[in-house]
Amino acid sequence: MANERTDDPMLDSFQQWQLGLALLFALSLAGTVGAMTLQMLEVPFGGGIGTVGGALLAFLAISYWYYGR
Repeated sequence: MANERTDDPMLDSFQQWQLGLALLFALSLAGTVGAMTLQMLEVPFGGGIGTVGGALLAFLAISYWYYGR
């Protein structure tokens, strides 16, 4: 029983959602760090550039994850 394999589609779907949420969190964190770095380097509009860039990365990743597979 310990080696019993389950092909439960709900479990697979749940694991996919966990992966997607982890990816979204990681990209949001990367966008925030990028925005803060650009602000600290005194890049004009650095915060806005980092925020928009992070949001774009998150959107592209979610679009690929949801529609591209």
